[in-house]
Amino acid sequence: MKEMFKALKLKQFPYIFFRRKEFNQNGDKILKSAEVKLGYPVIVKPANLGSSIGISVCHNFEELSSGIETALDEYYDLSLINRDKTDDKVTFDSANAVLKYGVAVKCATITPNAERVKEYNLKKMYPSPNGTIRAIMDGTVFRAPILVKGITPFIPSWVKPIIIARHAYGDIYKNVESRVESGSIAELVITDKNGKVTKQQIHNFTSDGVVMGMHNTDKSIEKL
Repeated sequence: MKEMFKALKLKQFPYIFFRRKEFNQNGDKILKSAEVKLGYPVIVKPANLGSSIGISVCHNFEELSSGIETALDEYYDLSLINRDKTDDKVTFDSANAVLKYGVAVKCATITPNAERVKEYNLKKMYPSPNGTIRAIMDGTVFRAPILVKGITPFIPSWVKPIIIARHAYGDIYKNVESRVESGSIAELVITDKNGKVTKQQIHNFTSDGVVMGMHNTDKSIEKL
């Protein structure tokens, strides 16, 4: 974007750009260059994907140094390309950072389907990053309904605010699934702590199909 503005001779604020490796090697030089070229106050922000996460407004050298560290260290790139590059470790790292700091701001992400796996040449079909993060946090999703004019509540006399809470652990976010060939039998198999095996037939497939398994725990549900 900045190069486009420059080519069109559009005015823009002065800036400097550097990569993590460059800062690790020449941090003091970059800090002094920022002070001289930009002055204070100065805004520090990560450049990845145009993100606005990790922005700091700095008024002195200490704040500038801290702001750069925040921009470099507390940003997690959850793009499909980076998730694939890290074997999805970045998603787990971001969730653990939320547990550490108790707060996070997340941009929109893509949950790949079969077409996206081919389009981005991914190693596999990664699960929803939202589901992965929420499962690690073992949290509950709270959502306020969107009120639309002309669509009245089922109970029109109810005028108090309605908040919907949805369990965010397990279920569809931690499911496993598989294609099944005709003639196959799908079973639910549970092995208890003593090694006892219990089997239940799910379906005897007389044609090709699919099967999916989900789970949840009493401990997680009781937290609601």
